[in-house]
Amino acid sequence: MKMRWDIILELMITNNYHIIGEIGVARGDTLCHIVTNLMAKNHSYLYYGIDPRTCISSSGIIEGFKIFENQIKYPNVSCIIKTSDDALVDFDNDFFDIIFIDGMDTPEQIAKDIDNYSIKLKHGGCLMGAIYNDSLDGAHKGIKPMINEKIGQQNLNLHLERPDRQWKNFLWYTFIDKINGLKYAKTRPN
Repeated sequence: MKMRWDIILELMITNNYHIIGEIGVARGDTLCHIVTNLMAKNHSYLYYGIDPRTCISSSGIIEGFKIFENQIKYPNVSCIIKTSDDALVDFDNDFFDIIFIDGMDTPEQIAKDIDNYSIKLKHGGCLMGAIYNDSLDGAHKGIKPMINEKIGQQNLNLHLERPDRQWKNFLWYTFIDKINGLKYAKTRPN
């Protein structure tokens, strides 16, 4: 069964992405899987977690994750303890290879993160998010139409994947084309 971190790892390896930013770290499930499956083996990968609440100390020590029996320090993992809006100034434009938006799940904040972090991605970089469709209880209302409007009508430039059957939502992603202006592309531009 493919999980969302498997999709992220696959995109990182397939596209030779080395710098990932995750907006919304929460318990650190995605971080833990990326670190244990990729970053612990190869220190050329860099991870930046952006979250105003933290399970990671500012010194980069991973704390409180059930996967780790002991605290382990990785020099290639950084946690920025700020909101995604406030953390913008910490990164140059064209910095990240991949941005995973999994923070405040409101249409307004996801729209801001899409606008703000698209310019932080390199040409050919990947912008992705954890929430796409409305849930049965009405949570996440308005996110799907906002993403469709931002990225492209009728999902022309949007990939959707459902990581597993228990995960009630779709993971979405698109690629950034900066050669032809800041546009979203169905396939990774060269």
